[in-house]
Amino acid sequence: WKSKASDCMKAVQPFTSKAAGLPAASFASSHRGLHDMVKGKLSSGKLSHLGNTTLKLFEEKLHLYASKYSGGSAPAAAQEKGVRRSIGDRPMSLQTLVQSVMFHAGMQSLFGQQCIADAKDIDQFRQTFEKFDLDFEYGAELPSIFLPKWASCKAWLLELMKGVVDRLEVPTDSSRKNTLLEDLVLNVDKGCAHNYALLLLWATQANALPAVFWTLAFLHQKEHKHLLERARVEADSVLANRGEDGFVDGFAEEDLKNLQFILWCVLEGVRLRSPGMITRLAVKPLKVKDYIIPAGDYVMISPYWLHRNETRFPDSGSFSPERWQSAEIAKNNFLPGFVGFGGGRYQCPGRWFALMEMQLMVAVVIHYYDMELLHDVPTPNPLHLVGIQQPVGECDVRLRRRH
Repeated sequence: WKSKASDCMKAVQPFTSKAAGLPAASFASSHRGLHDMVKGKLSSGKLSHLGNTTLKLFEEKLHLYASKYSGGSAPAAAQEKGVRRSIGDRPMSLQTLVQSVMFHAGMQSLFGQQCIADAKDIDQFRQTFEKFDLDFEYGAELPSIFLPKWASCKAWLLELMKGVVDRLEVPTDSSRKNTLLEDLVLNVDKGCAHNYALLLLWATQANALPAVFWTLAFLHQKEHKHLLERARVEADSVLANRGEDGFVDGFAEEDLKNLQFILWCVLEGVRLRSPGMITRLAVKPLKVKDYIIPAGDYVMISPYWLHRNETRFPDSGSFSPERWQSAEIAKNNFLPGFVGFGGGRYQCPGRWFALMEMQLMVAVVIHYYDMELLHDVPTPNPLHLVGIQQPVGECDVRLRRRH
């Protein structure tokens, strides 16, 4: 991570050019500043406003999407829409539920309402992004002629982002806080802003959503009933205080400290389903033990296999959130050997926001709903090496309202 003979920006630049159409010179000049901007904007000490907004969006969207996909009606949190308090018993896809809720809420809290309004059909927006994400690593390496459907999704998303950026009116006073997208536009070439916006969209959505899926799936396995009960005690204690509108009232960043076990569950889910590789480019000959990596070669490490080191993670294949008890997460000290967010100067700049939204999403689901897995948790897809692993096939569940 720290060697001056390896370079993060030069490793990822060719992929950003193909995946989002970014000119190499623009990315080279903006990479460091953008990384630091996102890191500062989403640092652990600046999440109060985003946390409260994200929680309310999760509550609202969860009830509405649970109703939509299960065939029932949304409950109390959407009373202003005049719907009933029932949820149907039809099976629904856990992936679809998580993706629908988190995509919609994440777009609104980080990109702003204008992006949602411009998309018009949020489900089409989400589904187009899912197809883009599915073949992202192939599209970032192969000529688009071999991936016409992926190229079509990319073009659709770029056109949408260009329209959003062109109509964006960034406030010049302090009447409100800028969204992440607005700060992004202020820090890049206007002509390339929509390309950067597409990359930002991928970075904020592609890993958090599947990580929440895996965490919820693991927690609801029969052998983990005791873990679910412990997590639910936390969620119920923090989310019990609701206002007249049915939403949690008065949630603050400090409340995250009372969702500690849920955070351990999320980190354990990330550990078990981390990506197959993280890449750097050797810009000088790089010595690794008895090997010399020539300049110009890519150097990769595998979080997947590092997280299965039995010395660092005993019984590494098991879902054991308690192992995180010894970590000093508030001090940015994860468990030794854990590289789920990368490492060194260019580890994930939005990791604190990502952890917060994953914590909140898991807490909201288990607080409001009993969930029944209708079949075994699917295996991870072995065809992808970039990002949190996706499942093979669907994972159907049945939801029943608790509160």
